[in-house]
Amino acid sequence: MRIFFENEFWQIFINTTVTTPAPEIMLLLVVTTICLIARWSRVGLLIAFIYAYRWGWLLMHQEFGTHHEMLLIYYISGIIAIVSTVIAFLMRKD
Repeated sequence: MRIFFENEFWQIFINTTVTTPAPEIMLLLVVTTICLIARWSRVGLLIAFIYAYRWGWLLMHQEFGTHHEMLLIYYISGIIAIVSTVIAFLMRKD
């Protein structure tokens, strides 16, 4: 397990700090709370995922801005996750 975390790629994620503005956190908290109260849990999860993806996108641009392959992999995986979530959301079985 030690070899896995001694890799330079993982050290970037371990040692990097991303700061989040308080108004964005408060907005996310209010929106997800409203979604949970209204029993729109899937919408709340989708909003939280998009928020986390956005901050991951900022981190990836900060750390891997010159490695276009890494950015492309991040974009494609995020788009696949969002599209599959929307498809699953639309195909909801009650």
